Amino acid sequence: MNLKYLFFFILLGTGLWSCSPQASSSLSREGLSRYRTYAWLEGGQRAANPIYSGEFIDQNIRGSVDRELRAKGFVYNAENPDFYVTYHTYTERRTDVNGGGMPYYYGGWYRGWSSPSYTNNTIGTLVIDFVDAGTNKVIWRGHAEGDVDNAKKLPSRIDKGVHSILKKLPS
Repeated sequence: MNLKYLFFFILLGTGLWSCSPQASSSLSREGLSRYRTYAWLEGGQRAANPIYSGEFIDQNIRGSVDRELRAKGFVYNAENPDFYVTYHTYTERRTDVNGGGMPYYYGGWYRGWSSPSYTNNTIGTLVIDFVDAGTNKVIWRGHAEGDVDNAKKLPSRIDKGVHSILKKLPS
C-alpha cells in the first residue's frame, strides 16, 4: 500500500474518532448491586466562559442524571443515601488541524500540496462520581467528552453525555 494512502486513512480515522462523543466508566470490585438510594454532593465546574458554568448547567446535569438513575431503579433519598453522586465539568479550546501536507493530483497530473484547514472547538468533559456514603470512597466513575461549541445545543449535549456515561453503569 502506498504510504500516502496509509497516512490519509490514519488521518481520516483520527478525525472521525475525535468528532464523536467519547465516554468511559470504571467500577470498583464490589459492584453496585447493594446500592439503591442516592443523594447529591457538591460538584465542581471549571470553565473560563460563564456559558459553561453556573446554575443553568448545574440544573441540566442534575436533572439529566436524576432521570437516568430513576430509569435504572435508583431512588433519591437525601436523608439516608447508600451513595452520593457528584460531578465535575471542564472546558478547553482545541485547535484541530485537518488535512494539509498531502500532494494532490488531478487528471493524473501533480498539482501541488494541499493546505491544512484549522478548526477551533470548545471541548467539554463531564465526570460523574459515585461515592459510598459510609466509607466516602469513590465506587464508580464515568466520563464523557464532546464538542460543546453551540450554546443552544448545550442542554441536549448534556443529556447525550450523561446518557453515554450512565448507560455503562452496571445493573
